[in-house]
Amino acid sequence: MTRRSAAGGTNQIPGQRYRVQISQELLAYEEAERQLLESGRWLPLPHRSEWLRAVERDKFLLVNVRDADDTCLCAFAARAMRSRALPGHRTIRVERFPSSGDPAACIAGLEAMSQMASRDSRVLRLSVELFDRDSTGRAKIGAALQAMKFRTAKRNRMYSHTVQIDLRPNEEEIFASLHGTARRHIRSIAKRPVRICPIEDRVYAPRLGEILRETLRRTGGAHRAVDWESVIDFAKGNPALGRLVGLCSTECTGPESLLAFALGLGHGDNVQYATAGSIRRPDLRWPLGYALAWDLVIWGKSAGAEWFDFGGITEGHAFDRHDAVGGISDFKRYFTKERVSVGEEWIFEPHWLQGALSRAISAGAAWAGTLVRKLPM
Repeated sequence: MTRRSAAGGTNQIPGQRYRVQISQELLAYEEAERQLLESGRWLPLPHRSEWLRAVERDKFLLVNVRDADDTCLCAFAARAMRSRALPGHRTIRVERFPSSGDPAACIAGLEAMSQMASRDSRVLRLSVELFDRDSTGRAKIGAALQAMKFRTAKRNRMYSHTVQIDLRPNEEEIFASLHGTARRHIRSIAKRPVRICPIEDRVYAPRLGEILRETLRRTGGAHRAVDWESVIDFAKGNPALGRLVGLCSTECTGPESLLAFALGLGHGDNVQYATAGSIRRPDLRWPLGYALAWDLVIWGKSAGAEWFDFGGITEGHAFDRHDAVGGISDFKRYFTKERVSVGEEWIFEPHWLQGALSRAISAGAAWAGTLVRKLPM
C-alpha cells in the first residue's frame, strides 16, 4: 500500500493489495472520481468535487484507493476542521461514507486515515459517518472500524433513522402512495396566491438565512451559518446534484415574496431532503412545505435516484413537549411510513489525553451555554 501524505510525501508498505493516496490535490482526486463514476459507482455529495469546489470552505483530505493496475476502487473526502476547544489542534470528519466502492478497498482507505491521525499529534478526533440502508454492509465496515480501535459515538451528529420513498414506480403511483392529507395539501397550492420556482438568484440569500433562523427558533435547533450564495450557485450550475426550490407569494415580488424553501441534495442512488424552512404569518393558515417536498421527490426521480431520503425522523409527534421536531416528523410520515435504519457514527481518538481534555472543555462550554439560555432576560 502506498500512502501519500497531505504534504506530498510517499511511503511504501510492502505486501499490500492497494495503494492509498491521501492528499489535498483536488485535480488528482477528480481523476479518481471520474474513474469511479464511469464504472457505474456513485459518490455521495460530500465526496463530489463539484460540491467541494462550490460550497465547502474547510480544508479537505482527499483519499483514493487504487489497485496494482492503478484503477481507482474507492474515493472519499474528509473534512479537516480547527478545534475551538484546543487551539492548534483539529478534528477530521468523513460524512456519509460512500459504500458503493470495493468494500476491502474502502476499509484500506479508512485504515490509512487512522494511521495518519495516529502520527499527527494535532489530530484530536477522526469521525466516520456510515450511511447505508444495507445494515449488513454497515456492520462489515463497523467491524473493521472497531478493529482499528474506533468506538461508536454516544451522540450522533447525523440521523440514524429516516423514512424513505421508493422512486422506482412512475409518478402517478408514487403520488397515490402518499397519505391523503399530503395529497390534499399538495393539490391545494393551485388554489393559493403562490407559485413554486427554483431559487437561482443570489439576491435571495439573505432571505433564506432569515427564514432558516426563524424556523430553527421555533424548533429549538442549533443554527449553523450557511453560505447561501454558494448553495444557490451550486444548485443552479449542477441541476442533477442539487435543487433549491421556493414557494413565493404572487402578491409581491423580490426576496420578500419568498415564504418557504426546501433544499434537495443528490447522493447517487438517493436524494436527500436536506434543509427546509418557512415563515409564519397570521394570514397563512395552510401548510407551506408539502408542495416543496413533492417537487423534490419528482426532481429526485428525474435525476435517476432510486429512493428519497427525508433527512431523519424522530419518534415524537406534533405538540409533544419532549420532542420539538415531532411535528416535522409527522409531516414526513404523511409522505411515507417506511422507516429505515441508515446511519451510525464511529469515533477514533488517537491521542487519549488531548481527546479527553477537548471533551471536558466542550462539555463545560455546552453547560455554560445552556445555563445562559435559561437565565431570565
